[in-house]
Amino acid sequence: MSSDVTLSAAVRNNLLALQNTASMMATTQERLATGKKVNSALDNPTNFFTASSLDSRANDLTSLLDGVSNGVQTLQAADSGITGITSLVNQLQATARQALQASASYSSKATFTSGAITGLTAGNLLAGATTTAATHASATGGTAITDPVAATSGSQAAATFSGSIDLSTSGSDITFKVAVDGGTATTVTINKSEVDAALGTSDGLINNSTDFATVINHALGTASLTGVTADGTGGQVTLRSSSTGATSSIAITNVASDNGSGSALSDIGGLDNLGTAQAGADASGGVDASGGNITFKVNNTTVTLSSTGGTNGDGHYSAQDIADAINGTTGITAHADAASGILTLTSTGTAGASDALSVDNFSSGDATQLGFATAAVSTNGTDAVTTGGLSGQTLTFTKPGDSTATTITFGSGAGQVDTLDKLNTALSALDLQATVTSDNKIQITTSNSAGAENFSTTTDTTRYQVGGTATDTGNAFNGATVADASLTGDGVDARNNFVTQYNSLLGQIDSLAQDSSFNGVNLLNGDDLTITMNETGSSKLDIKGVNDSSAGLGLQAIGNLDFADSDSINKVLATLNNAVATLRSQSSQFGSNLSVVQTRQDFTKSLVNVLQTGSSNLTTADSNEEGANLLALQTRQSLSTTALSMASQADQNVLRLFQ
Repeated sequence: MSSDVTLSAAVRNNLLALQNTASMMATTQERLATGKKVNSALDNPTNFFTASSLDSRANDLTSLLDGVSNGVQTLQAADSGITGITSLVNQLQATARQALQASASYSSKATFTSGAITGLTAGNLLAGATTTAATHASATGGTAITDPVAATSGSQAAATFSGSIDLSTSGSDITFKVAVDGGTATTVTINKSEVDAALGTSDGLINNSTDFATVINHALGTASLTGVTADGTGGQVTLRSSSTGATSSIAITNVASDNGSGSALSDIGGLDNLGTAQAGADASGGVDASGGNITFKVNNTTVTLSSTGGTNGDGHYSAQDIADAINGTTGITAHADAASGILTLTSTGTAGASDALSVDNFSSGDATQLGFATAAVSTNGTDAVTTGGLSGQTLTFTKPGDSTATTITFGSGAGQVDTLDKLNTALSALDLQATVTSDNKIQITTSNSAGAENFSTTTDTTRYQVGGTATDTGNAFNGATVADASLTGDGVDARNNFVTQYNSLLGQIDSLAQDSSFNGVNLLNGDDLTITMNETGSSKLDIKGVNDSSAGLGLQAIGNLDFADSDSINKVLATLNNAVATLRSQSSQFGSNLSVVQTRQDFTKSLVNVLQTGSSNLTTADSNEEGANLLALQTRQSLSTTALSMASQADQNVLRLFQ
């Protein structure tokens, strides 16, 4: 055993030095071999565990870089796919534009033709009406009680003036008879001399309601007829009894004209509503509601005269104020004559039917407040019945693919149609046009841009749907002749070939969208992509996939009719323009995501380098220093060996004594 061996102190010291040197040489050699000065926690616990943590995070981030790199490639695949699909959509646009420039695919366009209309001309679409004369209705009145001015009632006949009256030619006189309060009927004649004398003109023309009333009053004076006056305000011609008393009436009969279009005054644009039920009263005294609201009913609809209403807001109502309060009541039109203060209520009624007007149910007072009789006012009359012509009738058109109908109203009022030019202006927005045929019919056809479309009087969204009162029984467009377009033009084959090309390109879009995947993820086929940016998963980018198939872009296979006319092709082009806009938006979004991912990829690489450098700084050995240390230790070892040899010479000398 070593304890049984006795060594000198010098030998022991040199031996210990050799052992320490050998240990240090082993450490130095390990550092040179591993390149690290800290190889275990025993070397430097703090640096060892810190470096280990940094290395672990660097390794985690390095593994994430693979996923980030895959994300970059997936986005680039999607971007390449969008670029290819955009190119295909551009080819679809080019195909549609080529079809747009090809020869027309129809040899004749669709037509919608009315029945014959007597006297129809391009300058007058309202001719040809057959009118049954209306019966006259009179009204009773009373005395106003709320204000000092006494009020009297008068019977009236009011009618809308339309068109114009031309009495310039010989034999165009208008005659009618007027009787006041049941008296003898007096003949009134209106001719060119009456017109020119009343208006100071020389052409025999009556152009508006005011002039017509002036002419009638002149003719009444010529006939020495008193007790009745004509008023032409508000676009109406009103004949009113000027008699006073509890009851008064006028009767207009024996209307005749040699103007070439029949015996009814309405035929020449005059009193076309003569005989609607009316209630006329003198309300010049006004109504005082300052003591509290006054309510009453007109044809069962409540009207309120407020205590704070009226012209001055003090509850005092003039005839016009009352008219304003009543207007809007269902089926009722109120009119106040500025000169006489007469308040007129007119029921619109239903043509050919008996209608009535009632004023009753007053909250305070009675009907005499408005100038009517104490009891409810009710009068009956029969409207003139007009058939055959277009005046007052409507046509509605719903363009194929649209949900909103366009209504055209025939008449001489604002926004209405009475000439061919006005009709074509109204039809132009629908890609339709109208002509007046030689046999007095209105024929409506599609324009060139809608030349392949057809008409239908039933619900058919693939055609122009036609409706309106003009198509009702007895009216001009009832049973209209409908002819479909003939698709036999020179361009049929060419346009059909473009349809085939178009549908083939749609299939290529679907194929390209399906092939735009990377590593099993296809952002153009609805797949989502999540890219994790850090080792905890708290930083990530979620990318939503899109559907860039033809259906997903709103594109669908087309038929031959879709390229048959300009309107249809332009609808296809509008869909393609929307698809291009969608693709551009998607490309921008994916490009932005790609930029973000690439930025994070570069950042992660840089961070891994920082972590690894930090770890190396804590553990890496300096090879120069360690080499110098090894050389020094080797020298020390050699010196220690020599010293040990010298220290053992004494023992060797003793050994020689025994030799």
